[in-house]
Amino acid sequence: MSDIKLASGNGMIDLDKISDQVPGQLAKLREPFPPEAISKLPKPFKKDSPKGNCKECGGYHGLPAAHLDYVGHAALTDRLLSVDPFWQWEPLAFDDQGLPRFDAAGGLWIKLTVCGVTRLGYGQAEYKAYMDLGSREKEVIGDALRNAGMRFGCALDLWHKGDLLPGSGHESTEYTPEQKVEFDALLASGDTIGMAAFMAGLRDDVQIALFNSFEKGLKSSGKAAARELTAQGTVKWKEIIEYLEELIAKDDPHGVLQVVEDMSHGNKIHLSKLLGEERSQKIGAMIRSVRTKTPLEN
Repeated sequence: MSDIKLASGNGMIDLDKISDQVPGQLAKLREPFPPEAISKLPKPFKKDSPKGNCKECGGYHGLPAAHLDYVGHAALTDRLLSVDPFWQWEPLAFDDQGLPRFDAAGGLWIKLTVCGVTRLGYGQAEYKAYMDLGSREKEVIGDALRNAGMRFGCALDLWHKGDLLPGSGHESTEYTPEQKVEFDALLASGDTIGMAAFMAGLRDDVQIALFNSFEKGLKSSGKAAARELTAQGTVKWKEIIEYLEELIAKDDPHGVLQVVEDMSHGNKIHLSKLLGEERSQKIGAMIRSVRTKTPLEN
């Protein structure tokens, strides 16, 4: 048996006593988190997107937005405590006053020790106006703990955006070849409403995977173009719905038919979802009054 020892804030930990237990204990960090422990982090497609109440996460932020799954500070702390009640973290460096030393960018390097094993992590958070005193620092620490926890495999499946643990129940986030072909075609054609409808039919993680699917050197510009197209399309869909509501109020079936008859199949499906069952049925009835078959039924 080895007599190697690791330093911790509480003294020296003898690996002779824990070497047989550590692998099994640390393996528990990689177990998938239950759905109720996973939160949604909104990522607006544009920095200046108009803010509104989000139906998916219940927050108030820029829309439209993708949502990333993440594990919050409380859920991570609970997992660490369940694995090692004596876990601890400390900053990698201290300032002259004995406080954690933040780097020039406002970030913080930390050391996270679990079951006597220490790994590094880094945290960062944006500066926001009107934040409570100390709020940003706490956010940075939480981010650093999640980053260091990931080095132990904690919530690694969420970081990876894929299924690293067989049988974990997490779906693969890879897009299909057909989805990639359609995505590229919509981007090349500049079809705003088509892109918005297409993206709305995908899971958030698949959307993000497509946004990151551009070749090296084109990723930044391609991602920006795709997000701009999606954002423009979302606005246009809102205008289409408002216009259709006006036509419904005027009882103008010919106007309704003119709006929807040339839409693609995918766009018609998206339109039906946006309208809801009651308004879709109303539009269908209006079109049937001037045509034997409803475009929404094609």
